[in-house]
Formats: sequence, structure tokens, C-alpha cells
Amino acid sequence: MAREFWDYFYVGLQLILFMLYALDSYPVVLAVIPPVAWGGLFLAILGAVVSVLGLVQLDKSLTPFPTPRKEGELIQHGVYRWARHPIYAGILFFAFGYALWSASATRLVMAGMLLILFFFKSRYEEKMLEEQYGEYRDYRRKTGRFGPWIKS
Repeated sequence: MAREFWDYFYVGLQLILFMLYALDSYPVVLAVIPPVAWGGLFLAILGAVVSVLGLVQLDKSLTPFPTPRKEGELIQHGVYRWARHPIYAGILFFAFGYALWSASATRLVMAGMLLILFFFKSRYEEKMLEEQYGEYRDYRRKTGRFGPWIKS
């Protein structure tokens, strides 16, 4: 029962942050120089590609909830070779990149909130992944959470 609560809590909070990000009702405009804006656009496109690849490569294991599917399998190939949570990483790249491209301080704050959410959501998720997949601990040791640059 507690597991089900946290699954819905994390997914619900994620959806709320997505909606707030998309609406950007009270935009606070940033002064962004063109190279930074174009870099943001590149980051947003990269994030979209990484997220889609992560979704496709999860295949039958895909679920919106942190609790892994009982019939799922631990994916360690493709983008999962570089990041344990490439979908979250892609969403973060997109969120920060589009915030810079659109010069929105509000979206930048929302992207920061998504980063915090995904950090805690992935920690919660990884406890269950370790329970379900014996080899997850080794995978975790050699693969970064959101990318290859930080092993956490």
C-alpha cells in the first residue's frame, strides 16, 4: 500500500510540474545572448531524442510508475549503457534547454524542480530495481544516474 502511494505521489507531482512548465503563465524573461539560446535549443533537441530512445528501448518494461513491472527486464544496452535513467535525463535536458531557448526564468525554476523530483524519484525507484534484479547493484556502480559523468 505504501509503495502504491509513493508511485502515485511521484507521478502526480511530475505531471503537475510538467503542466506548470508548459503553461508558463507568468513568464519572467531572462536576458539570454543568442549563443546561449541556440545552445538551449540544441540541448532541448538532444533531450527529446534521448527520452524517445529511452522509451523505445525499455519496450515491455516501460511503466510510468517507479515500481518496475514484474515481467520486465533490466535494460543495460542503448542509452541505458550511458545512464540508468535516460528518460529523466532527456526530460531534464529538454526542460533546461527549452527554458534557455525561450528565455524563461520561470521555466528554468521549473526545470530545477524537476531535477530535484527526478533525483528523489530515481532513488526510490532504484531500491525496487535492486530488489527485483540482482545485477542492478553492479549496473548502478558502473553507470551514472543521469549520464556517464557522475556515478551516484
